[in-house]
Order: sequence, then structure tokens, then C-alpha cells
Amino acid sequence: MNFNRLTGRSYYDIMHLGAATYRTDQPVNLTSTDYSFANYGMMVYMKAGLSFHYLKSYLGQEEFDRIMKSFYEIWKFKHPQPEDLKGAFY
Repeated sequence: MNFNRLTGRSYYDIMHLGAATYRTDQPVNLTSTDYSFANYGMMVYMKAGLSFHYLKSYLGQEEFDRIMKSFYEIWKFKHPQPEDLKGAFY
């Protein structure tokens, strides 16, 4: 496989598939101390980013942008929790 030809999205997919295959996958909504050393970066940054990509693909760019802008306006300069972000999409 020529890794130089992978897109960012393909790289995320391969990393996630590897974690799932070796049963090291962890949920994206854990606290930082609950992740294994090897998984922290992959789950927090890669899997979270991939989740947003899937949401955008499912909802469409316009609806995704509307929800994210609304979330920002409500929560700017505050400390939202994961449940607050989930609620923005319901």
C-alpha cells in the first residue's frame, strides 16, 4: 500500500479499523485519564474528527453548518459538556 496517496479521511479510517480489529477501540466520550496511552490521540482527535465528518455527510453541509454556528453562538465563552453538543444535534 502506498501511504503517500492516502487522504486524511482514509488515514482515519485505517487507524479506526486497526483499533477495532485489535479490540483496542474506545468510545470518544471518555475522560482523558480513561484512555490508554496508545489510544488517547487516536480517539480524541482522529475518531472525534471522523465523527464530525460522518455527521456532515449525513446532514449535509448547510444543516451541519447551521447547527454548529448555533452551538457556537449559545456556548461561546462558556464551557459546554459533551451532552450539550449532542443536544445541539437533536
